[in-house]
Amino acid sequence: MWSAIREALRGSHQDFTSGDLNRAILLLAIPMVLEMVLESLFAVVDVFFVGRIGANAVATVGLTESLLKPGLLGLPWV
Repeated sequence: MWSAIREALRGSHQDFTSGDLNRAILLLAIPMVLEMVLESLFAVVDVFFVGRIGANAVATVGLTESLLKPGLLGLPWV
């Protein structure tokens, strides 16, 4: 398991059309999960610093994040 995580983080070239499907999903999922964690951390830090400006600024950042997330994830507008 740890070797698969290291391999996913290293970003080596893989042929996902052959081999174990579970391993391919794991190798593709790890970078995506890390990206989402870092994106969420960015949003928290953004709200922290914008919070010093005022409530309207925080509301604007919250609205922007909620509108951009579905588009970045490729989800249709609801």
